[in-house]
Amino acid sequence: ITIDTVRADHVGPSGGYGRPTMPIIGSFAASSTVYTQTIAPASWTLPTMVSLATGLGPLDHTVRTVERQLPTSMPTLAEELEAAGYQTAFFGVNPVFLVDRGPTRGFSSVWTDRGAAAGAANQHVRTWLDTARQHDRPLFLHVHYYEPHCPYRPPQQALDALSSAPVAAGGKATDVENIGCHAIRDDGGETATDLAEYHRRYDAELWSVDAALGRLRRILGERGIDEHDLWVITADHGESFWEHGEVGHSRTLWREELHVPLLVHRPGQAQGTAVPHRVALTDVHQTLRAAGIGGVDPLLQVDGDQDVLSATDAGPRPLLAWHSGRQKLLRTEGLPDVWFDLDADPLEQRPLSAPPPDLVGALDNCASKKCWRFPSSPTSS
Repeated sequence: ITIDTVRADHVGPSGGYGRPTMPIIGSFAASSTVYTQTIAPASWTLPTMVSLATGLGPLDHTVRTVERQLPTSMPTLAEELEAAGYQTAFFGVNPVFLVDRGPTRGFSSVWTDRGAAAGAANQHVRTWLDTARQHDRPLFLHVHYYEPHCPYRPPQQALDALSSAPVAAGGKATDVENIGCHAIRDDGGETATDLAEYHRRYDAELWSVDAALGRLRRILGERGIDEHDLWVITADHGESFWEHGEVGHSRTLWREELHVPLLVHRPGQAQGTAVPHRVALTDVHQTLRAAGIGGVDPLLQVDGDQDVLSATDAGPRPLLAWHSGRQKLLRTEGLPDVWFDLDADPLEQRPLSAPPPDLVGALDNCASKKCWRFPSSPTSS
């Protein structure tokens, strides 16, 4: 299950957040492995979803703009699982799925929509399970919800559910006249500038999609898909709220856009545990592949912070972000590199010049070659 636009630091108490935004995910965490420092390969949906499908980063799979198509030489997880005898089905809400650039390739059943509510997606899943499910085959099911994406228009029930929990974020939003679907307007049509209002609406969207996730779990459980199966819940990217002068996502690679939740429940797992080390969201592909076909599960072998490369071409200049150890290097095409000491500056507010040569060299090496973590797998042959 992937949920659009979920920043990890807003996922309720289970993610260290003061508001109870996602109680269903909180209960799920009680019997799952929670990877608390997961970094997405991109800050927008399409390249991240192709990375989940292939196990490759955006520089490797090349789908870095909406015009690009995943090369047929790069197999997807759905294609491999179909070949191994699985029944595969994808239900996804986001305009980028309307034309398949790679994320849905290989699924035998595909339902997509531009902006349908999670309840509609759930209903399509229910109908498919009741009419098309082949119970003699194992199942790979992928559901992608859209709610937390702008515009922030949560149902009143969600706003009411969080009304007693104060919003910690204060201050004023900046540059609010040209922020498109992120704009929150009052009854007079004026754009809100109270930053807390943006967090309040966004949090309510999280609560709403979390409730839909709870309903999906009941739908699946009634049809025998339960704690004895492998579950993964994550997000494609996060969301900025003016921490670095931006609102939304896709154009930058700050922490608030790359740090996403990741919960993995393995069959029969009863106890929850937290992994505090940095991991690459891209590794979810290999974890699923190992469960379905065999091979190494990288998320079972985490014993320290992983190096992670992220990229986006959605802004005015292509960007790269290289996480290595307790450092982060940001590269903007045509501009000098800057870096951050993540121990001293975890929120990335104080960029440093003259990055260490070994940090620059590691990024150069990864950017010019293939950064696949498991070169023996078919996806990287």
